[in-house]
Amino acid sequence: MPYVTATIKVNELQAEGNARLIVEFAGDAGEPLRSRPFQVSGTSTMPQFREWVFAQLADLNTSRTVAIAAGLQVGQAVTPLAPTAPPALTAEQIWLEKARRLQRATALGLTVAQAVTDVAALRADVNATYLTAYVGKV
Repeated sequence: MPYVTATIKVNELQAEGNARLIVEFAGDAGEPLRSRPFQVSGTSTMPQFREWVFAQLADLNTSRTVAIAAGLQVGQAVTPLAPTAPPALTAEQIWLEKARRLQRATALGLTVAQAVTDVAALRADVNATYLTAYVGKV
């Protein structure tokens, strides 16, 4: 019982010259009608519009499938889940960032004693952690 048809219900010209379509999606078994907007510009093509319609039908049908899942029913208790932490940087990513910092710092041409010391320390760190595979990534 999926959404299967799309019908243009509104085609309105907007002030900036583009058109805005409102497309209504219907199912084959009494699913509620759903409307979604599509912006038509001077570069829009009919194949792009038809691909958008296909994607909207897929989204509506996937959403409908998810919405009827047991865990999403009225009265169902929801256990909160903290967002996952981003993955730790790899040794290569860390080295590349240090090498890029070294490039930027060196390009500044700083002559203050502390800056020269800091750049030298960064250069020593980049050299100490260098691997042959890294050089092609800079």
